Amino acid sequence: MTYIRTKEIPPGSGHRYLYEVRSVREGSRVRQLYVRYVGPVGGSTGGAPRPDVVPKEVGPPGSAQWQIGDGPVLRSEYVRDIGSEGTRLYVEPGVPPSNVASLTDSFERLPPGIQADVSNVEIYAGKGKEFSVGTASYAEGGHWYDRSKTIRIFAASAGDVRQFRKSDHMVAHEAGHATWDRFAKTEITPITRRNLELKDLAHKSVDYDALVSERQSRVAAIRAAYDPRIEAAYSKYRASSEFPYSGPNRRRVAALQRMETAEIQAIPHVATAGGAYEKAYERAYSHILASDPELQRLLKKRHRNTGPFVRASDKEGGLTTYASSYFDAKSPTRYTENFAEAVRVFYSSELSPGDARAIALHRPQTYRAFRRIMDREGRGHAIPLTKKPRDY
Repeated sequence: MTYIRTKEIPPGSGHRYLYEVRSVREGSRVRQLYVRYVGPVGGSTGGAPRPDVVPKEVGPPGSAQWQIGDGPVLRSEYVRDIGSEGTRLYVEPGVPPSNVASLTDSFERLPPGIQADVSNVEIYAGKGKEFSVGTASYAEGGHWYDRSKTIRIFAASAGDVRQFRKSDHMVAHEAGHATWDRFAKTEITPITRRNLELKDLAHKSVDYDALVSERQSRVAAIRAAYDPRIEAAYSKYRASSEFPYSGPNRRRVAALQRMETAEIQAIPHVATAGGAYEKAYERAYSHILASDPELQRLLKKRHRNTGPFVRASDKEGGLTTYASSYFDAKSPTRYTENFAEAVRVFYSSELSPGDARAIALHRPQTYRAFRRIMDREGRGHAIPLTKKPRDY
């Protein structure tokens, strides 16, 4: 069936446009495919695009823009849809057509499962920003922007992208980020959200007021046991104070000090309800965690899909020098960078078969985990892009 969806172009601009899409079932998944551009929301009045957003005869209208820091706003114009999944291509005026053709070819040789994770490809003529990871610095040749599902390529930083190896480097790496971002949203984020829900349930299951009351009762019992004995010891000491340095008095003073010390030490041990609350919460959380079927289902899903890649990456480190810099810095983005590098190394033609084979043999568990993922994501598409599957 087909239906109409609305999209804001550029994101945050307030200008919304209508597209006809259709749903296609692929196994257990339903995917939206672009059919045609309908027009601006509100027709020719109210929702009309700006003068610089000109609808094309076929495909989505308008332009995209990007700003690096305080620099000028870069604008790229819509050219056409590319790939098998209706990804929109935007190009900044001045980018050589040969660069556009090379980058487009690299994208269209990606498997459908990866293409579908990218809504837009934007190509700009200038340089990207400089960035650092730990002590290593890099010039940004491209990046993935998850909010609009956009790959941006900066031709001046990327180098001569007319060379297929260079264009494969940029496109395959950034597309790898797109696919890992989907994994995060469908596997990792639900686990995090469910964990927070279970922690909230565990906190609510512990009665803090009851713990405070119980601790106060125990403190009162300690004082009831020690205070009369301490008062009796003081009375005996006062009664014989005319002989303060006699042997019995020295023994009474020592006994009095021991009882006071024992009371001082016993009361804080039971008086702090916070510590007891944390222990009770940890017990409740552990029980809920082990018995929640929804969380167990999510964990099993991740264990089957991305879990092996994460564990192998932790054990073996980054596939490349670039990915290793993220592991050395203990960056939270180290897994997405390692996966993006895996797509570049094993799913593009940038490296020679011998170089790719050497990396696979040096990181065998990471490579096997990656192949498991791509056997599913590739939907039968050859790996690497231009050859039959590699089995190292």
